[in-house]
Amino acid sequence: MQRHDARKHYIPNEIYTPAQSAIEYQNILFAGGLKGDGSKYLGSTPEVDEAWDDLYNKTLISQILPDAAAQLPNATTRFSNDTDYHIVELDVFHQLHCLNMLRKLVYPDAYPTDLLSGSEEAEGNVFHLEHCYEQLRQSLQCASDLATITWQWSRKRKGFVGNVHTMHTCRNFDKIHEWSVKNVAAQELNFFEYVEGAPIFENE
Repeated sequence: MQRHDARKHYIPNEIYTPAQSAIEYQNILFAGGLKGDGSKYLGSTPEVDEAWDDLYNKTLISQILPDAAAQLPNATTRFSNDTDYHIVELDVFHQLHCLNMLRKLVYPDAYPTDLLSGSEEAEGNVFHLEHCYEQLRQSLQCASDLATITWQWSRKRKGFVGNVHTMHTCRNFDKIHEWSVKNVAAQELNFFEYVEGAPIFENE
């Protein structure tokens, strides 16, 4: 039997991130998102909204110093002409924002979203959601989680069911969240005022 050699499975040419120091790995048992799992992220109550808000919205934007900004694969701007701090957003928080947008579509009474009227608002909503699911598709394929779902016999259903309560090797999200708290932006970017030396977006 061939044994697993972790040394052969390092990440080559890993992209730089200013949150590199926060990366730790741990094994986590996934909940299935099924009735009885008790996830605080399921539903449409104010408590559920707060749980999602705590995941990403309070730490969405980070600030980094010029030496860290210089190592980014894509250049980013300073917040203003009066500071050396540069603006970044860790993609995990952007992805959680996108997933939350899709969650809300499941509960149209709680979160009415115009998608069908043909109005400018509806077109903007569709554009935003298409952007979100395309970003999530790429992220899922990028990570390509190889944890295994197994099939087990259910006495209750008298048939086989896929067991999604599976162990996964994960980055420690709490550590990443702690990094984002320590580096949360102390100021906001004025989206309509050019900052000297800001990189130009060419993808349009």
